[in-house]
Amino acid sequence: MGRIGQFIRELKRRKVFRSVAVYLAFAFVVVQVVDAAFPLLLIPDFVGTIVAVLLIIGLPVTLILSWAFDFTLGGIQRDPEDVRAAAAEAAAREARLALRSDWIAVMPFKNLGAAEEDEYFSEGIAEDILSAVARIQGLRVLSRASVAHLRGRSLSVAEVAGVLGVAHLIGGTVRRAGSRVRIFVEVVDARTEGQLWSETYDRGLEDVFQVQSEVAAAVADAVHLRLSPGDRAQISGRGTREGAAYDLYLRARHLWARRTPSSLGESVRYYQQALEVDPDFALAHAGLADSYAILGMYGAREPGEVMPRARKAAERALALQPGLGEALTSLALVEAVYEWRWDEAERRFREAMERAPSYPAAPQWLAVNVLAPQGRFSEAHDLLNRALQLEPTSLAVRASRGMLHLYDGRVDDARETLEALEGTAPDFGLAPFFLAQVHDLEGSSRLALEAARRAASLLEESSESLAVLARSAARAGESGEAGDLRRRLENRARQRYVSPALLAQVSIDLDPDRAIEALEAAAAVRATDLIWLGVRPVYQAVREDSRYEAILGRLGLGPSQGGAVGVDGGGRPAGS
Repeated sequence: MGRIGQFIRELKRRKVFRSVAVYLAFAFVVVQVVDAAFPLLLIPDFVGTIVAVLLIIGLPVTLILSWAFDFTLGGIQRDPEDVRAAAAEAAAREARLALRSDWIAVMPFKNLGAAEEDEYFSEGIAEDILSAVARIQGLRVLSRASVAHLRGRSLSVAEVAGVLGVAHLIGGTVRRAGSRVRIFVEVVDARTEGQLWSETYDRGLEDVFQVQSEVAAAVADAVHLRLSPGDRAQISGRGTREGAAYDLYLRARHLWARRTPSSLGESVRYYQQALEVDPDFALAHAGLADSYAILGMYGAREPGEVMPRARKAAERALALQPGLGEALTSLALVEAVYEWRWDEAERRFREAMERAPSYPAAPQWLAVNVLAPQGRFSEAHDLLNRALQLEPTSLAVRASRGMLHLYDGRVDDARETLEALEGTAPDFGLAPFFLAQVHDLEGSSRLALEAARRAASLLEESSESLAVLARSAARAGESGEAGDLRRRLENRARQRYVSPALLAQVSIDLDPDRAIEALEAAAAVRATDLIWLGVRPVYQAVREDSRYEAILGRLGLGPSQGGAVGVDGGGRPAGS
C-alpha cells in the first residue's frame, strides 16, 4: 500500500487527475456536438466514428503529457521536478566527463583476515600496488594520504571519483592466513561505474611483489596504456623473496606513517629486523633512511646521531636499486637539512621527481626544505601545487603552503590558508602552530597565545610547540607562563636533544646576545630547523647582527645566495 499511496500522491502532484477530468469534460462536449450537429449538416456517420476513435486515443496521450508537463495559463511547461532531475543528470554527466582520464586512485583494501592487527598488512599491500602502478609512464596516481580519509565511508564509485577527481579506481580485499595471502583486485571506470578488470591471487608472502607487478601490468592494459620496456623494468624487481622480511617491512612503514617520536623509533627497529632477514631489501633500506631522517627533522634525536645513518641507508638502497625514488628523496633531504648542500639536494630531489612522478614527498620537501630557505617562494609554491595534485586532501601540504606564505611575508594569505585548514581539520596541530606566528606578526598577541596553546596541546607539547608558546606568552604579557615554559625547555635540553634554535627563539626578544649564541650552537650541531634562519620572521630582532650574517654564510644562505629574506614587523619583506 505504501508504494500505491506514493504513486497516487505523485499523480496528484503532477495534476494528472485534473488533466484527465478536463479532457473527459472536453470529450463529452465534443461527443454532444457531434451527436447534435452532424445529422443536421448531413455529415456521414463514419466521420463521427473517427472522432470517437481520436478521442479514445487522446486519453492515454493526455495521461503521458500531463505526467511530464504542466498546463498553465502561461502555456505548457515541463514539470519542475523533471527539469531538476534532468539538470542533475546533465551535471553528473559533465562531472564524469571532467574526471581526469589519466589519473587513478588506489582505495584502501579491506582486511578480511581474522586478526584486526592485520590491518597494517592490507594497507601495505594497497600502498605497494599504488607504488607499482605509479611507475607507469602516462598514468598519474593519487597518493595514499589522499584516499585514506575515505576509509569506512559509504560512498558510491561516482561519489568517490568526484571527491578525488579521478576517472579510474583500484580497490580490493586481502585475506591472510599464516604465510599465505589471497588478494582480490579490481579496476573500475568511474565514468561508467563498470568493472574494467578483476583478478584473485592466491600466493605465498614471498610472491607478493610479483603479484604487484602483475597488477600494475593489468591496470595499464585495462586503461589502454602500452607498457614500454622501461615501464616493465620499473614495476618489477622492487621487493624481497623473504616473506618474513616483507611482513616486518610493512609493520615498520605502518609505524612510520604515524610520525610520533615513539612510532618512528619502533619503525627503525622493525626495518632493522627486516634487513637482518634480507640484507638486500632495497625498499627496507630506503624506509630506514626515512625513519632516521624524520627523527632528526622532528628534533626527536640529535641530527649528528641520525642523519649520517639516514645517508648510509639511502646510499645502500640506491646501490641495490639505482634510481629508487624513495631513496633519492631521503638522501636529498639529508643533503638539504643537515649537510646544507643546496645544489646537490635540489638536483637529487628533481631526479626523484622524474623517477617517481607520483611520489608527493619529493616536490613537497624540495619546496619546503630547499627552495623556501633560499627565498625562492614562487618556485616553491609551484611545487606545492604539484604535490597537492598528487595529494589533494593532504593536511601537511596545505600547512606547508601556509608556512610559505608566512615566510614570504604574505601574512593575509597565510592567515586565510591556515584558518581554512584549522576549520577543516581542528585536530591538526600544525595549523594553529603556524597561525600563532601569523597572529604574532599582525600584532594580535592574545590570538597568537590562544593559537599557540591549541598547538601545544595537539602536538603533545613538542619542543617546537613549547618554544612558540613561550614566545607568544611573553609577547602577550604572560611573563610567568613564559618563564615557566623557558625553564621547561632548558631542563628538557639537559636530558635529551632540543634544538638550540628553539632556545634562541624564546630568548630573542629579551636577550639577543644569548639568542645569537644559541644560534651559533645550533649551527655547530647542524640543527635541522636552522635552515629557515634567513626567512623565519622570529629572527628579525637579530638580523642586523654581523654574527647572524656569519651563521647564514655557514649555511650557504648568505646574501650572495639570495637566501636572507627578512620580514619586518608588519609582515612585509624586509627592505620593501
